[in-house]
Amino acid sequence: MKKEAHLHRVTTSMFSRLTPNEKENQWREEMSEGLPKPHNPANAPSTPSDDDTDNEYKAINPPVKNKKKDHKARRKQKERIAEKERLKREKIDKKKITDIYKLRKLQTSISGKEKREAELRVKRAGRRALLAATAPPALNAHRTPAPQPDLVEPSHLSGDLRNITSTGNLLRDRFESLQRRGALAASKLMMTKKKRLKAYFKPGHKVTEKDVENYLQKKMVKKTNKKAVVTK
Repeated sequence: MKKEAHLHRVTTSMFSRLTPNEKENQWREEMSEGLPKPHNPANAPSTPSDDDTDNEYKAINPPVKNKKKDHKARRKQKERIAEKERLKREKIDKKKITDIYKLRKLQTSISGKEKREAELRVKRAGRRALLAATAPPALNAHRTPAPQPDLVEPSHLSGDLRNITSTGNLLRDRFESLQRRGALAASKLMMTKKKRLKAYFKPGHKVTEKDVENYLQKKMVKKTNKKAVVTK
């Protein structure tokens, strides 16, 4: 008996019994889930729908409350501002003191630099005066050419100086020496470009066929001579 009562309790008594009408209504409700339902004025909400209020402004955040500060909060705020200003002033005053100490170092460095520059100016002035005293007179605006050292290639060196061939021009060397000593006015080397003359005959009523043949023959002779020189 106890076993039968236990089985009845854990099987039949655990589930509620439904009548056929309730079972059919539950089945209809489950099957019609998600389908549009017919309009029922009794179940319609009294508040306006979202479609009617689309154009209305809605605040997302809550309204701001104008909460006034009390006397203590204002006093604390003034104290913070005053403390911030005091620290700023202290920083500026400290920077002024450090700048005053830096001025001494700057003054010593500037004075040392000015002293060195003055010594250099004196040396340059003495060097210029010495060059002006020993320099030859300037006869014109051109400068005298500086002497170039003679360069001999290592392959041309020998044990005897008499056998070394000179690389410079003696006439040019003496000419530049006279310019440096002030005997001659300094001149500038002007390289003249050799003009290339082009031979041609002017056509006219006086030119004959014989003149043309002679001109072409001379031209061919010149070309052959040039080719012979190149091949040699």
